[in-house]
Amino acid sequence: TATAVPRLVGQLDVNGNFTRSASGSSTAYSGSNVRSAVSDGINYWMAGTASTTANGGVWYSASGGAWSEIVAAGGNFRVARIFNGNLYYSSSAAISVFSGVPTTTATATATGITGSSVYDFAISPAGNVAYVADDSTLASGAGGIAKWTYNGSVWSKKLMLTNGLTAGCRGLAVDFSGPNP
Repeated sequence: TATAVPRLVGQLDVNGNFTRSASGSSTAYSGSNVRSAVSDGINYWMAGTASTTANGGVWYSASGGAWSEIVAAGGNFRVARIFNGNLYYSSSAAISVFSGVPTTTATATATGITGSSVYDFAISPAGNVAYVADDSTLASGAGGIAKWTYNGSVWSKKLMLTNGLTAGCRGLAVDFSGPNP
């Protein structure tokens, strides 16, 4: 439980030195785990799951201090990321976004990017291309890396990358600097 082993955020520098960045919480993610954390350089947002829905979800730590819950409904959240000044998170079936980076309880909006078992994702600096890792089986047709494009109002799935894969994916890294990312 988080009472026995408080959940916290740490950082590794380029030399492999560990620093505890956000204080431990005896409530957040109790019975399960923090799955990801993201920072704006000062503050931290964590995504994860818990044995009770109320303790999962997205949590916030101001300057590494006490944690507060951003998404009160909690749930099976997986990855938190900041793109273009907005906080995004993935749940098992979709990606949602907040307007800005909330520091108190807030409501996110569904982006329209969905999947069978969504994990990591990356959104281009222009905000019009997204790559999404889905760890579903390849045989289901849902596993792999999906490319999505945004036309200004709707996200559309353009293709599923599975060549060379033997299983679905949970993580990814995208280089958006080329002409065809």
